[in-house]
Amino acid sequence: MRRSGQTLAGAIALASALTLAACSAPVPDAPETVGEDYPSGGIPTEVGWPSDWLEAFTSESEAVGGTIVGLRLEYQDDRWAWRVTSRDPQMDWTGERVTDERRGREALIDARDRSLLRDGYVQLPESALAGIEVGTAEAARLSGETYPSPRLVELELGSRNGEPVWRATLMDLDTGRITELAIDALGQGETVPPAKP
Repeated sequence: MRRSGQTLAGAIALASALTLAACSAPVPDAPETVGEDYPSGGIPTEVGWPSDWLEAFTSESEAVGGTIVGLRLEYQDDRWAWRVTSRDPQMDWTGERVTDERRGREALIDARDRSLLRDGYVQLPESALAGIEVGTAEAARLSGETYPSPRLVELELGSRNGEPVWRATLMDLDTGRITELAIDALGQGETVPPAKP
């Protein structure tokens, strides 16, 4: 009886290790350009519009560590996925920060049901740490995405003339044309084409 208990414990430990290894696969690098990996059939309607789901997702998903600072639609491994980048401030029980403020979390989530596929930690750029008044859900609404087109395919917190802005990329589904714009992240309501780099 003792031997079968040890065998069972060993089998459970092995299964747990294999499960953890499968879940901890690294997040693959993003394609160079948004949209370059999209299949010729276009974006299916089952891929939700960010303005419809971002607000609840931010507070309910295990894929998000804190404030979302980036969102990008990708097609990888024959699957549509959103790459979600968030701040990930780790605090102790007193509320003191215990990690580098530039620590972030990057996750790939299924674009249809928003289940977590993979996640890992990343170092955020300085522009992703700025104080903002307009969050990702509001920025998605301000981007002008609408059904059926144009679709918001990327949203990233950056800076323009030293001020925080959301850089939004939209795709016209009929023509494949990409449009970029900047949304003021301080709540001034300004939406303009991004400044030339």
